[in-house]
Amino acid sequence: MEIMHRLQQSICIAIGVGAFTSISTSIAAGVGRGTSATDGLVRFRNRIYVSNCSELKKLILREFHAKPNSRHPGYHKT
Repeated sequence: MEIMHRLQQSICIAIGVGAFTSISTSIAAGVGRGTSATDGLVRFRNRIYVSNCSELKKLILREFHAKPNSRHPGYHKT
């Protein structure tokens, strides 16, 4: 769970407080159906929005591809 907490913090920092406040206000005004903003995260149809930050995207990929069970279920070493 520490990884998820660390990733959530990184995503929140990348969005920024000002942008999050602006997005939250727009959502409250009815803009963006299927969108929510809670706990510093913006979600669209229950998927977390990740800002266009290459370092953040690399961090997410590294964290989830480093796990032994992250391989494709049809993958077989030959």
